[in-house]
Amino acid sequence: MQEGFGGGFFASILDGIVWFFSNISLAIYNTAYAISHPSLWLDWLIWVGTPEDMWWNDFLWAVVRSLERFANVVGRVFAWAGLLMVLQQIVIVFMQRIFTRPDISISFGIPLQYDISWFAEELKLYNAMVVCLCATYTFVQGGHVRVDLIYAAVKFRTKKVIDMFGALFFMIPAMVLTWMYGWYFLWRHLIVPKPSASDTLERLLLKSRAMRWNVETIGFSPNGFTAYFLFKVLLCVFCAMIFLHAMAVFYRSYLEWKEGEDSENKYIDKDTLGDENALEGAHWNWKRTNALWSWWRRNRPDHRFYHSVLRHPVWLSRGLCHWRCGGHCLWDYCRTGQCGIVDPSGDWHGQHGLSRFGW
Repeated sequence: MQEGFGGGFFASILDGIVWFFSNISLAIYNTAYAISHPSLWLDWLIWVGTPEDMWWNDFLWAVVRSLERFANVVGRVFAWAGLLMVLQQIVIVFMQRIFTRPDISISFGIPLQYDISWFAEELKLYNAMVVCLCATYTFVQGGHVRVDLIYAAVKFRTKKVIDMFGALFFMIPAMVLTWMYGWYFLWRHLIVPKPSASDTLERLLLKSRAMRWNVETIGFSPNGFTAYFLFKVLLCVFCAMIFLHAMAVFYRSYLEWKEGEDSENKYIDKDTLGDENALEGAHWNWKRTNALWSWWRRNRPDHRFYHSVLRHPVWLSRGLCHWRCGGHCLWDYCRTGQCGIVDPSGDWHGQHGLSRFGW
């Protein structure tokens, strides 16, 4: 029994030694095979036409939609800071010029009273909130100003490659570099001893032992805004949001490159200006009014027309009908030609419609 146990033990050791050296020898072969067959390098990532491929695409689209939804929600909320900035500026002007007050007091149980210059300098904070927190939202909406040299002339997939390159080699490195300095810039205004980006790790560890909170509340003017550390916080938040959105840009560009032109702007949530038909109708009515006004200027009707317009300002765009019909017909009669207006060519518009005026 002991002999059988000893034989099995040594056999296991021998098998382990053989397995070890066989894998080392196969590693050399597998490495040479992988180098000589580069087409197999990305087989672990791309399973075209397989269930794994569809699952991977759905997962990436979910990541893109989540990041873009986060950018839209934050941007749509903090975009109202622009309205708040305008309203506060109006209050400041009224308090200074009309009520001649040196300060503003806001009270909801606990009074908040600061000098007017404090509120005036606070307007810069609202502006910084719009810039830092709405940048990714503007990117999703396509509202950033761009200078295009070659992008519009290249093919669709080439555009996506350019977008991936820009996200990977411009957006992410720029935000990492800004974060590295902005992070220290933030903490220099919150704690002492003040850290520095040039400090070594050992020096930072020594400073951390003596760290204590010391939030700076020093303004640029004696009675000015005293919470400038919030600008440093916004700088770091801006870097984090752009970094995350760079991932969304990269993944969206990759998926659109992979799936083709049919997936362009897939799942994107853009703001709309309202009913397109209403906008088109307003634009068309403006064109018709301009056409009528041009006709009036060319034909220069007599003083009775101007008198009619002044007496009936609500009929300004319909003054021509009032001039010819004495103000007793309706605009619908004018459309049907019952008022008998003649266009510059001498044709009755009741026969040919108001096509010359844009109807």
